[in-house]
Amino acid sequence: MAFVIETPRLELLACNEAICRSILKGDQDLSRFIQAKIAPHWNSFGLEIYEYTLKQAMEDPEGYTWWSYLVLLKSEPLLIGSCGYKGRPNKNGQVEIGYEIAPDYRNRGYATELTIGLIDHAAQFPEVKEIKAHTLSFVSPSTQVLKKCGFAFIEEMFDPEDGILWQWKKAVRQEA
Repeated sequence: MAFVIETPRLELLACNEAICRSILKGDQDLSRFIQAKIAPHWNSFGLEIYEYTLKQAMEDPEGYTWWSYLVLLKSEPLLIGSCGYKGRPNKNGQVEIGYEIAPDYRNRGYATELTIGLIDHAAQFPEVKEIKAHTLSFVSPSTQVLKKCGFAFIEEMFDPEDGILWQWKKAVRQEA
């Protein structure tokens, strides 16, 4: 059985090895496997994320809750996006989050809700001190989500793959 983070309207389903394999087989297989309909364009980040998550889940089966999640509407059930962490907390107690919502389901508060779910889940672990996120370098719905969730803009930075990005951080506990 997979791990789930619940929010009022969503279930964030952690991608264990079996779920990753199903994602890589295609939406029809995934729909049958998770017993949910699949929204068009639920995944714009590409399958590479799930290939990487599968590798991590195989290497560290207990750590799969620190990687990818599927975003499901409880009311349908319907897969409308993905989110997650970019690995276990680092030595400084930081985790990084990312998220996406299918275009037909944007502007309904789902990204804010799932972000709060990820924050609340990470904050349960005493080693997590801070949560990071990156956005493209312009005001967007993503920057607004992060602001609503208490993130502060930290700096502009250069990423070799994505170009200029904005870095955001939110403290979840103070150093002792």
